[in-house]
Amino acid sequence: FNTEVSISFVTDEAIAELNEKYRHKEGPTDVLSFECDGVDDDLSAMTLAEDPVFELGDVIIAPDVASRQMREFGTTFEEEVSLLLVHGLLHLCGYDHIEDDEAEVMEKREAEILEAWSKRTV
Repeated sequence: FNTEVSISFVTDEAIAELNEKYRHKEGPTDVLSFECDGVDDDLSAMTLAEDPVFELGDVIIAPDVASRQMREFGTTFEEEVSLLLVHGLLHLCGYDHIEDDEAEVMEKREAEILEAWSKRTV
């Protein structure tokens, strides 16, 4: 299967609108994810001959929020945006952080991916 994901960088105002509309939370957030084809969807009916595309979803990142967070957390802009991208992608893959045990699993996976990613980009 081919997999597609959309990554958008938007203003604080745009992400605040999405945050209010879909999460019922006021103000801008750093990243939002919107699933298209679900990780639990049954794709067994598709054949390779059809050249199916699995549309994972959309990751929306607010670079101005990332910039503020990098100063708060002592990271670089690249590190902060990379974390937000990985975080958003993991949400599209079914990870969550509502419960403490889920958060622990998700944060561990984020760290593993970011470590592997940093080794490839050096």
